Amino acid sequence: AEASYQVAEAAFSRAQQLRDRQIITLPEYEQQRTAHAAAKATLDQLHTRIGYTHVISPVDGVVTEKRVEAGDAVGTQTRLFSIAEVATLVVRVGVSELDVVELNEGDHVRVDLDAFPGRPASGRIRRIFPTGDPTTRLVPVEVALDPAARGFVRPGFLARTTFALNQRDGVLLVPQGALVGGSSSQAVFVV
Repeated sequence: AEASYQVAEAAFSRAQQLRDRQIITLPEYEQQRTAHAAAKATLDQLHTRIGYTHVISPVDGVVTEKRVEAGDAVGTQTRLFSIAEVATLVVRVGVSELDVVELNEGDHVRVDLDAFPGRPASGRIRRIFPTGDPTTRLVPVEVALDPAARGFVRPGFLARTTFALNQRDGVLLVPQGALVGGSSSQAVFVV
């Protein structure tokens, strides 16, 4: 905007000199004067907008995605950045509607990270969403990692979660193939 204003100002100054010597017509002079005024108004408007601009994050965190560059003009409610709040690290995973009924908020969850094989983290179910995706039939479940994981886990790491579903004590698991006429691919619970 500043460069456009400088070009318009130079053109208008030249037009004033040419008009004083009666080399250009009045409409040509008026055209340059109008272009100069429009460039000045645009520049003033942008300076005013900058004066009212404050970018404030609603949370403390780490910038994980930058969607604009310096000099871009943006409107209100335009998403500029993605910020990960690192005070509480959360894994969001889709769980089958058949299995989610076995889960409760506060249940312990094992979290394995590809970045740290053999170093599992632990967490607790923080939230089970009230509705599932009708296409995938998965219900979002949020697992909050324990504070000890903050030292090595980073936002964006691939996490694999293990939930304890329908856990029962004192139950013997017998492969069905061990029974007469059974198939080896199934198991029978014996209480």
